[in-house]
Amino acid sequence: LFVLLRSLLTGVTEVFSVLITVLLAEQFTGNYVPPHSPRHDVLSTNLSAFSLIATPIAGLFVENKLAWQLGVSVAPVLMIPALVLSVITLRSSKSQVVPHPLAILKNAIGVFRIPSLTIMLVSMCVDMFYAGPFMFWMIPLRLYAMEAYPEIFLGLSYTVITTLTSTVSFIGGLAGSVTVPYLTHKLESGSGVCSCLTPVALALPLAYGFSQLIQTLSYLVEILSLTRNFPIFLASFFMSGFIGAGLSLTIVRIKLAITPANQRSSAISVNPLVITIACLPSSQIFAAISDSIRGESTASIDHLEALQETFIYTWAIPLASSVLGFLLLRFYRRDVKKAKEIDAAKEEESTP
Repeated sequence: LFVLLRSLLTGVTEVFSVLITVLLAEQFTGNYVPPHSPRHDVLSTNLSAFSLIATPIAGLFVENKLAWQLGVSVAPVLMIPALVLSVITLRSSKSQVVPHPLAILKNAIGVFRIPSLTIMLVSMCVDMFYAGPFMFWMIPLRLYAMEAYPEIFLGLSYTVITTLTSTVSFIGGLAGSVTVPYLTHKLESGSGVCSCLTPVALALPLAYGFSQLIQTLSYLVEILSLTRNFPIFLASFFMSGFIGAGLSLTIVRIKLAITPANQRSSAISVNPLVITIACLPSSQIFAAISDSIRGESTASIDHLEALQETFIYTWAIPLASSVLGFLLLRFYRRDVKKAKEIDAAKEEESTP
């Protein structure tokens, strides 16, 4: 019952996330993300702040002997005020022409005809099939690890540990949201710190592929260091936040570059919903694998080891996602060129 409820809450959260990303997509008229966009900064702050607030609340639930399952429901609930604030901060003073529902559906289906976008969607689905259960089961994993190896966690409480990991991840996200786009832009233009290199037209798909690979490695470091070294475990959250933030912005930039102007909102908003639907059963599947490894034992240490082994044995899943990410190099330039041609043709048609 809990897993079903959690899945429904996750689905609602993703619907809210889609609405927010649609609002964000409407702010961009070109094929790039502005380096300093106040509205984008406000949106990112809203989402990050509510995510950070959810962590200590969830920790307090657990420390007060409430079921840890209640803790993982905090973030979906807090997505509602994040959506409300985002609507307020991103609301445009100009009246917008609302497309016909059939036009919206046509654009949403049309984005799957773009090879780069389809490859990226498949890559993200494969990654989230692993990352979703990984994040979901990390809470009981920490609890089992703290019970079995209290000395590893330096005597810190569960609330302190979860707050530390979230804060470190948040700091990493702030750093990554600036550093990764900056380096990608400089590599793409051959300027600044990359002035000694020739401009790289494939900088964005390269950034996507390598970011996916580093994120895949961070999963392995996180699961292995959980019962061995707390500082390394903490550092893995910084790396995950750093790469995750940079990867998110890189994905947005790629979508804006490879899609025509009339399909950009669809390209940005359709993917999260498709990924959520595709990955809904993943937590249950990983739980079944863990249960088969654990057998009939109910000891905490056996729960811990079974979950660890599950994520180690299935680590090839995100690795496959990284390999798929590099396939973007094959189609990216062609899709960018085609998007520009479509935009130019529509501009000519609209010119009297």
